[in-house]
Amino acid sequence: RGNSGTCIAKIQRMLWKTLFVQACILCAVLALAKERLPIHIEESLDLPSYDWNWMDCHHGTYDPATYSCNCDAGWDGIDCSLCATDSVCGTGNKCVQSLEIAQNTDYNCTTSGPMKGFIGGGALGAQFTIDPKTQVGSGVASVYLHPTGAPFLFNCTFDGCTKSVQGGTETMACLHTACHCSSWCSLILENIVAQMHGAAKFQCTINNGECSLSQAELFVVIDLQCTGASCQPNQ
Repeated sequence: RGNSGTCIAKIQRMLWKTLFVQACILCAVLALAKERLPIHIEESLDLPSYDWNWMDCHHGTYDPATYSCNCDAGWDGIDCSLCATDSVCGTGNKCVQSLEIAQNTDYNCTTSGPMKGFIGGGALGAQFTIDPKTQVGSGVASVYLHPTGAPFLFNCTFDGCTKSVQGGTETMACLHTACHCSSWCSLILENIVAQMHGAAKFQCTINNGECSLSQAELFVVIDLQCTGASCQPNQ
C-alpha cells in the first residue's frame, strides 16, 4: 500500500506539471497572436470602426496591395503630404523642400537604428506648425509598420513646442505628448505608448536629413532619415 500511495502521488505531480506546462504554452501562443495578428478592436480614438490597415494619403490614393500611397501630380512622400512643385501651393506661394520648420512643415521619414527592428523597420509622417513671431507651436506624428507606410502603428500629438536652431541643427522641444496605439501594436509597444505623456523632442540636421524623435517615457531614441517640404509665401 505504501508503494502504491507513493506511485499515485508521483503520477498526480506529473499530471499537474503537464497541465502547468500546457497552460504556459497556451499563454505564450495567445500573447504571440496578440503581438503578430491584426486584431481589430475599438480604439481609444474617435474612430471606433477605423481600418488600421489603411493610411491617409493626403494628396493621393491608397493602394492596399502595396501598403503605399499613389500621389497626385505635384505631390510626393510616403503619405503624399510633401509638395513637389510650386503649382500645388496656390497663387502667391512656392514649394520649399527643406527640413527647416516654417509656419507649417510636413516630414516623411524612414526609421533606422535600434527602433527600426523594434517596430518593424517602418516609416514616420509628421507635421509641425509654428507661429513665426513667437516660434511656439505644435506637432503630430504617425508611425507606420512598413517603409512605404501602412499598417498604422501609433500616433502622437505634441503641444507647447518651441523651435531653436544651433549649428545647423534644428530642434522642436515640446512639453506634452499624447499617444494612441492601433491594434497592430505588440503588447510591449502598447504598454510603452500608453505611458507617453511627457516632454518630446524632434531634432534634425538640416543639410543631411538625419533626424531623431525622443520622448521622456520612450526607452530609445527613434533615429530617422527625413525629407521635408512646405508651401510658403513668395518673398
